[in-house]
Amino acid sequence: MATTNTSGLPTYTTGETPKVISSTANWMKSYKCQIYAHTTGAIQYPQFSSTVASQQAMQDFTKPQSTDQVIDVSQLRCTFSAQHYALYYPNICNLTIYNLNAETENAIIQEGYRLVLQAGYGGPNGENGNPGEIFDGDILMCTRSKLNGTEMVLNVLAMDGGQFYQYGFANFTVAKGQSARAIVNNIANKAAVPVTIAYASPALDKIQLAKGFSAHGLARETLSDMAKSINGTWFIEGGQLYIIANSDAADKLPGNLKQAIELNDKTGLIGNPQQQDQGITVRSLLNPAIQLYGFVHVSNTEITEQMVTVGSFSVGIGTKWALDPEGLYRVISINHNGDTRGNAWYSDITAVTQAGNIPEYLQGLN
Repeated sequence: MATTNTSGLPTYTTGETPKVISSTANWMKSYKCQIYAHTTGAIQYPQFSSTVASQQAMQDFTKPQSTDQVIDVSQLRCTFSAQHYALYYPNICNLTIYNLNAETENAIIQEGYRLVLQAGYGGPNGENGNPGEIFDGDILMCTRSKLNGTEMVLNVLAMDGGQFYQYGFANFTVAKGQSARAIVNNIANKAAVPVTIAYASPALDKIQLAKGFSAHGLARETLSDMAKSINGTWFIEGGQLYIIANSDAADKLPGNLKQAIELNDKTGLIGNPQQQDQGITVRSLLNPAIQLYGFVHVSNTEITEQMVTVGSFSVGIGTKWALDPEGLYRVISINHNGDTRGNAWYSDITAVTQAGNIPEYLQGLN
């Protein structure tokens, strides 16, 4: 199935064999939760302060060491919420691990620096299902607590691209006549914490500098200016930078963003999607194939339409927002949440129509 929009809007294709959750009867949870930690005593997590030395120590702490260990806590009960946003705001994961032994708990608190979480459905080895990575990021902090006076839990907070967001300072100049792409390339290569570019919109080449440009400060602020200049957005996903214009055609996007994921009662759709300003919110069984700025296909007959609020702005007073005529929606936020010993195992998605922009309730995150 393919659809083409007029007026310069992109073209999107679902493809002949879209990646979806298996529609077989095998709905067994599949997951892996791993924490990367330095060997105890090798390096200690630094105390936070605004000094250059402290910031450098924190950056050094997240660098892999040859003696690192991978702590796999998949056999314990874990609950998680992995939140992804397509608007400047960092992806974060809140993980709770139950009943760790004291030695492992101390190792994570003192030496843990990276969290990698995989989840989905399938057999023990992932067959007949779609287990995949839903989060990979830097551990920011850990806290211990006790539930019901008996169960000990460890709470872990991690951020995708955390070092870049916090310490990616940039200090460079770009000559008159250069494009906005030159600024983005300098940020990627010259920031105090470099970042790999996964995708940078062709629209950046069309923005020519009328005078020289000087960047000084956090790189994320300059990236926000560049994204606004092309009427687009930027985000870090999997430690890589995406800066995308709203008008970019799907055939220019990376491969995993070109193909729409079909959501229906056979592929994990739960309940009725709800129409929101410019788009929809929808819940499915946890599906790591759904990506930020990728697409989901939801039949409009499944969607509960939004009631207008008379006297406030929608399209006009008393006029509702339109659903996408092809049922194709661009994902702007995802929250993968689950409990390895409980019932929760969902992906909550906010998506906009092909002509829609990121709504104000997400813009407020920035």
